[in-house]
Amino acid sequence: MPLPESKEAFFDRMRKAAKDGELMRFPPAFGSYAVCRESEGWSVRHMVVSPAEAKAHLETHGIFMPEHEATIAKPGEVVLEAPTMEALLAKLDARWPL
Repeated sequence: MPLPESKEAFFDRMRKAAKDGELMRFPPAFGSYAVCRESEGWSVRHMVVSPAEAKAHLETHGIFMPEHEATIAKPGEVVLEAPTMEALLAKLDARWPL
């Protein structure tokens, strides 16, 4: 089994996602969090699925597992926010691991 991504590699991936304008989920396996571009800067948000969305998925597909939750989850509650990516990285660094 490969080692988890290092903090430095993760921060480099965040910088690249910010430059490319991508929504970045982490950890990569199930994406419990997302880094989001906000009107005032950047945020880290919990990824969430509403009970109605979970129920609809279950009714449609007959199964609902963590993998499905990760697929349909959307950014929700703000965990951290900052005006720049570097400021967000500094806040994440101070709380590492999230």
